Amino acid sequence: MTDPQNTLPRPDPLAFDAYRPYLLAMIAWLRVAEPRFSYRWFARRAGFSAPNYLKLVAEGDRSLALASVDRFAKGLGLDAREHAAFERLVRLDHAATDAERMALGEELRAARAATPVHRLAADAYDLYARWWTVVIRELCALAPVGADAGWFARMVRPALRPTQARAALDRLLRLGLVREVAGRLRPSDTKVSTGGEVVSLAVRGYHRAMLGEAANALDQIPRDVRHVSSLTVPLTARQYAEVTRRVAEFRRTLLEGLDEDTAEARRIYQVELCVFPVSEEVEP
Repeated sequence: MTDPQNTLPRPDPLAFDAYRPYLLAMIAWLRVAEPRFSYRWFARRAGFSAPNYLKLVAEGDRSLALASVDRFAKGLGLDAREHAAFERLVRLDHAATDAERMALGEELRAARAATPVHRLAADAYDLYARWWTVVIRELCALAPVGADAGWFARMVRPALRPTQARAALDRLLRLGLVREVAGRLRPSDTKVSTGGEVVSLAVRGYHRAMLGEAANALDQIPRDVRHVSSLTVPLTARQYAEVTRRVAEFRRTLLEGLDEDTAEARRIYQVELCVFPVSEEVEP
C-alpha cells in the first residue's frame, strides 16, 4: 500500500542501467512509501525462505537468477511494464556475449523512447544511496598512488568491506565523478551539491545516514576533531526563510573559501547545517 502523503518519485527501472542500483532505489523508496516494509516482509511476499535475500542481492553479495525475477517483481509490487524493464536489466547482467548485451541495450533504448524517464534521478540514486560513495569521492583527492579498494575501505570511518569500496569506486567512475590521473584516482570537479535538481529519495537517505554518523561522533570522535553546536529559538515564517537563506549563503561562501587550498588536507569532514522545528505550531 502506498502512503498518499508520499509525493516522492517511485523509481522507474527504465531509468537504470543495472538492476542492483534499481533495487537499492526501490528499497529506499519502500522504506518511506510502505510502512510495513522490511526485508522479511519482502521475502514473505516474494516467496523466499531467506528473510534477507533482497538485501544480499541489492548489495552484491548474491546474484539474482533469471528464474527469480517473477518473484522479485511480485515482492516489489511491479506492474507489467516495470516487470518487463526489470527483467531486461537482469538479463543484461547475465548476458554472456557482446551481441547479447548490444541487443538488450537496443531494447532498453527503445523502451525508454516509448516511455521517457528522468535519467538524473537514476544518477542521484546511484550516488547517494550509499553515503560512503560521496566520502570515497573526496578521499580520491588524498589517495596515494596505487591506492586500491582495500585502502579506501580502511580509510572510511566506520570502515567498509573492500567490496563496498570497490562498488563505490566503480559507480563514481561510471558517473564521471572521478577520473584517473597519472595512476591515481582524482575527483573530476571541485564539489558535489545535493541542491538544485538532485531531489531524490536517495538524497534523503544520505542525509539521514549522515545525521546518524553525526550522533555517533559525539561518543566515538575526540572533541579536538569534532564540533557540535546548536541554537533553539522561536522563529516567525519570515525569520525561518531568512535563516535558511543565510545558511545557503554560508554554504556557498564556505565552499568557495575551502576550494582555494586543500593541498595540506589529510582527512575528510562532513559539515551538517540543519534548521528544523522541534515543537508544534502554537495557536495565536
